[in-house]
Amino acid sequence: MGKTELIKYNVGKLQKVSNSISIMNKLLKKNAEEYFERAIEKGKLGEYEAAISDYTKAIELDPNFTMASAHRYTLMGRVYFKFSLLI
Repeated sequence: MGKTELIKYNVGKLQKVSNSISIMNKLLKKNAEEYFERAIEKGKLGEYEAAISDYTKAIELDPNFTMASAHRYTLMGRVYFKFSLLI
């Protein structure tokens, strides 16, 4: 295999890896969105610990998911405030 063929081969391999990474990122974002939606529903049902857990999982899957972070911290604040009134 000549130098040109080797370069073309390596470029092809890199493109396949890049495509695989892109697909994985899309799947992670989709899963993060599913956890986010579940968290919203659990929060509506008063299942606060489970909702916070699902928000956390969404953030782990997509660290740039700012909406999940905002919802998580808002819910954590509400839960803290609610339980601090009971003490």
